[in-house]
Amino acid sequence: MTIVLPLLSYEGDKFDRNKDLQNIAVSTILSLATIDPASFKTVLGQMEAKQRIVLEALLRSALGGRQREKTTEQVKPSISLRLDFASIE
Repeated sequence: MTIVLPLLSYEGDKFDRNKDLQNIAVSTILSLATIDPASFKTVLGQMEAKQRIVLEALLRSALGGRQREKTTEQVKPSISLRLDFASIE
């Protein structure tokens, strides 16, 4: 992980040109983050700010469209409020 994350941040500009490569990089980053979150945070903390910004931009560009799709959907409440309080004493 100490080698992979900085390597992906150095190659970040190449991902803008190739969507397949971008998808592989994003899935790799997310799988590393889910396998060992503590190590992932440690490695990110040791990286330079510029490297972290590149990784963040990569993730935002790849996942941004999915997030917008989820937020634009109208979600109905799963519970209903009771408006008749006459039975409460």
